[in-house]
Amino acid sequence: MKGMLAKAIQQPVNDTEVRGLFKLAHEKSKEGRESLYSAIGDLFERRANELQASERELMIEILERLSRDVEMSVRVSLANRLSEQGDAPYDLIHMLANDDVQVAYKILASSPVLRDADLVEVVRHRTMQHQLAVAIRKDVSEEVSAALVDTGTEDVIVTLLNNQDARISSDVLEYLAEESKRIDSYQKPLVRRPDLPSELAERMCYWVSAAVRNYIVENFDVDIDRLDDQMSATVSGVVDADEEKPAVAAERLVDRLLASDGYAERMTLVWMDAARYGDTSVFHDDGPRTMWPWRDWVLNAYKNNMPFDQFTVEQLAGDLLPESTVEQKIASGFNRNHATTDEGGVIAEEFRVEYVVDRVKTTANVWMGLT
Repeated sequence: MKGMLAKAIQQPVNDTEVRGLFKLAHEKSKEGRESLYSAIGDLFERRANELQASERELMIEILERLSRDVEMSVRVSLANRLSEQGDAPYDLIHMLANDDVQVAYKILASSPVLRDADLVEVVRHRTMQHQLAVAIRKDVSEEVSAALVDTGTEDVIVTLLNNQDARISSDVLEYLAEESKRIDSYQKPLVRRPDLPSELAERMCYWVSAAVRNYIVENFDVDIDRLDDQMSATVSGVVDADEEKPAVAAERLVDRLLASDGYAERMTLVWMDAARYGDTSVFHDDGPRTMWPWRDWVLNAYKNNMPFDQFTVEQLAGDLLPESTVEQKIASGFNRNHATTDEGGVIAEEFRVEYVVDRVKTTANVWMGLT
């Protein structure tokens, strides 16, 4: 460590501050490491402009090595001190932003030094807690917002939507409005955003709760009479209201909606989530796998209103039925939706147990409500 320090700081011998750092570099104790970390962080903060690029890199490398041995509280203290300083050294801020979330949180939430590319990198490669810190920044750009939405994490997206200062592109808002059909938690923060277009808010009236619909009517330029007429026209399109009673008309409307492709697609989406559907293998290099025939089987089952007992049997054991068809064998792909690995050198028995445990957990969760 002291050899690296000598390379990093080429200062006169009589510089008492540097001599103090060299003395700390000889310390092997935990306390000495923490004192060295704090001292270098302080020196880097105050004199970063005096260092050459190569010296800055070495200083950061020293801090990164020391951070493995330094108490969390020491790193948090440095991060908190720098979190709102616009002239803080970029290299140091970047390092702290990628530290454990307890250290990185205030840096990610507040530091004006971080660039959009830095934030996107953190969003894509760090934890959900790091993502939540980015989502509450006052200056979230459209690029960073898109990266946060790409995570698909509900809590992160809701936090972003509740951040009134975050800039979200019209395309992303439209995507989230559509997603709010199946994710109710998006609805309220979406309609409270000042940048939500009135046409999107009006479209959401067809699927949001009554309370959210009332908020839309009160706060957006929505023609409530025209909206009600459109909804009435939908019911009237099923039968002639003069010929049939409203209850019969409503029943026929429900039958028509249940027979629609849209209903099948909506229900299939929920089932795919429950069955942990994926087109890639997850482990190792996350390679592609052909699971779409199973997805299409579920879609067709809903379209054809397959009885649930038959649906259950074929999903769990379609391949074991006497003289099972290709379609029934495909249905049992439910059991193969779990993550798999093709990495060389893995212990086969270990992953066989992993697969079996996953299947048991998923089956118990979906059919028995056990979690």
